[in-house]
Amino acid sequence: MSVYTPFSSKRTLLFSEATTADSNLRRSPWHGACFNVCKNGDLEDAPGIDALQSFKVEIENGSVFIHAPSDEKAINATRQPGGPKVSIGEDESSKPSSVLIVGGGPGAAHTVEALREEGYKGTIKVISKEPHLPIDRTKISKALISDPSKIALRTADFYKKLQVEFVLDVEATSLDFEKSQVKLSNGNTESYENLILATGANPIRLPLDGADLGNVFLLRGVKDAEAISKALGEPEKDEDKKNVVIIGSSFIGMEAAVAAAGKANVTVVGMEGAPFEKILGEKIGQGIKKVSCVSFIV
Repeated sequence: MSVYTPFSSKRTLLFSEATTADSNLRRSPWHGACFNVCKNGDLEDAPGIDALQSFKVEIENGSVFIHAPSDEKAINATRQPGGPKVSIGEDESSKPSSVLIVGGGPGAAHTVEALREEGYKGTIKVISKEPHLPIDRTKISKALISDPSKIALRTADFYKKLQVEFVLDVEATSLDFEKSQVKLSNGNTESYENLILATGANPIRLPLDGADLGNVFLLRGVKDAEAISKALGEPEKDEDKKNVVIIGSSFIGMEAAVAAAGKANVTVVGMEGAPFEKILGEKIGQGIKKVSCVSFIV
């Protein structure tokens, strides 16, 4: 153990002074993640996924000493939940309990990690209709990202360490509470002792004729981003750019608009007088509207 100053670290974290009722909690003003920075660095609220490192601090004769490892990588590393301390099925009970999670998004990912972090030693299986491991869905609209590996919340090795089984590209079609079984779209049936539904939400479709045509897209998954990018193409000249209309002038709509603006002539249609008006206020919205690279109908 050595004395180490945190000011040599290359990474800086910024926290807002505004906290919850608990004075030990600090929330990032950039994405809202909340950490217990005064006790143990634990993650208290999404969208963060890793807890912060914490080190013993002593004050002596007006000097502050932080006890930390000499390895800088260990200091800068975040804390991830570890796998079960025993192999599944080798604990005191002859038959471990099981958890079946329906849904493969961030909710399922956080549930898996919380179970293992709290010491759960039973089997965990996740049923997901998506063909990939849980992703950070909020990044899709920022750049129309269609590669799930670039926005994955965790790696396959991480879930292997936690001994979690994923059944991908399969939907849950029915639920039998009496038999404690879930029927899947591939014809299989999964039994469970504990069931967690983490299916998320569906995007709202326009209640208009023609909303299901081939050139009308939703934006929720990587397949949607891939389809939109394919439709935009790679125009070499301005006159070759297509006209794109985006319904919605809040974060997802505006992020998608900026992402598409380099390849298309974009118009954003919103119910508010300015983009982000309900969230950021009219003045900021009007300012964004003036400097934006897209047209607006509000």
